[in-house]
Amino acid sequence: MVFLLDDDIQLDIANKRLVCYRAETSEDAMFFKVVTLNDVQLRLLLLLLGSEPGAVVLKNDILDNVWEKSDTFPSNQKLWYLIKVFEK
Repeated sequence: MVFLLDDDIQLDIANKRLVCYRAETSEDAMFFKVVTLNDVQLRLLLLLLGSEPGAVVLKNDILDNVWEKSDTFPSNQKLWYLIKVFEK
């Protein structure tokens, strides 16, 4: 399943990747960038996208839904690292 997140960004859930594409020149040349997501990154992105626009997602909800429901140990350090990865 593929979701259009913006005019030029797609989330491909089945292949766990974000694809950005845009025209760079008037001659229809295209620029593509693909970011492959791991399972944790995908779960966090889906959690955030599934929340109401403008809603605050609590840290405990993130830790529960991203790590604990997948039987992995959550921690503040893992969450902050994941946020830093998304900022790039």
